Amino acid sequence: METIVKKQETKAVPAKGKVIPIEEQYYHLPVSMIEVSPSNYRKFYDQQALEEFAEQLKSTEVEILHPITVRPMGKKYELVYGERRFRAALLAGLTSIPAKIQDMTDIEMRKRRLAENIQRENPHPLHEALDIKELMEVEGKTTLQAAQVLGKSAAYVHNRLKLADLIEPLQELLISGKLTVSEAAELGTLAKDSQEEFLRSIVLAGKKRSIFRSVMYGISLVAINTI
Repeated sequence: METIVKKQETKAVPAKGKVIPIEEQYYHLPVSMIEVSPSNYRKFYDQQALEEFAEQLKSTEVEILHPITVRPMGKKYELVYGERRFRAALLAGLTSIPAKIQDMTDIEMRKRRLAENIQRENPHPLHEALDIKELMEVEGKTTLQAAQVLGKSAAYVHNRLKLADLIEPLQELLISGKLTVSEAAELGTLAKDSQEEFLRSIVLAGKKRSIFRSVMYGISLVAINTI
């Protein structure tokens, strides 16, 4: 759940006699001027949590505490981080949202987004997995180095990375709670075509999790027979 506070009058202009660092200043931007970044590796969010947050934002008594961050992109702005807050604002029907505007290159944007994400407490396992993958790609870290940065064991990082190897429909099932983390990690060890076969199988079965083991067993037999 995002942090919210009671609404109060806010201004981007410094108070008399007080200098506000530029990085602390923010503006209320129209949501219509903000576009989601196609490079954001977090694509799925808990819809129920978003709707609960949006309901709170609909109240005249609360507002988003932490501004989102955007960068100028032509006549509009590209969202750097704060997509959960932005999505909740859209669901709540807000016309504007507090935002910091900062110029940055593509690589700077990826690094800033990553730094913001890995500081979150109790992230969803899938989001944590994608953070680790992004850390390794952007910073050129090995599994061991990524583990040291995050204060985790190498085995923990290795297991989390299995989630990052899921095809997107299975990532969505994990986020929605229709797959457990252990089931998702097991699926992440499969080739993409085997994951797609699993997805087709559970769709045909009405997405019943009770068939997980039998479907996985069938896929394993097929894999063994093709060796």
